[in-house]
Amino acid sequence: MKRFYRAVVVALMALPMCVLACSFAGLEHEVRFRRDSLALEGAEVRRLADWYIDKRDGLKIGEVDVFAKAEGGRPTSVRKARARVASLARLIDALGARAPVPVHTTIETVDESRRREPGYLDTVVVGVQPACVKTQSCCSSTVVK
Repeated sequence: MKRFYRAVVVALMALPMCVLACSFAGLEHEVRFRRDSLALEGAEVRRLADWYIDKRDGLKIGEVDVFAKAEGGRPTSVRKARARVASLARLIDALGARAPVPVHTTIETVDESRRREPGYLDTVVVGVQPACVKTQSCCSSTVVK
């Protein structure tokens, strides 16, 4: 998770200053799978759907990133992470059917010491980027009449 947070900090540093002045709280959502499951439970689907729809309707999402973790050197762990990411990507596509956005997926392999943390490999992070980031217009103080 430390690598992920470092990547987020680096990405934020690369954003224009006008974007940094804005509050973009809640652009990430953790999705928790049961230990050996490839499918989400209904409550998790609902939480993700509610979060995504709120962001979709409020921010005009430009792209979505889905991050999962797998045990390095374990093909079954990598397959499980790929299946989970694909499942979430399909759900996100369905939730944005009116205006589809690109969904990027990443699977990070982790060493043995990290997998001992309870639920570490069973949590997938979904992040959204507002469309205004590309145009650098997220926090524009000018109002067009």
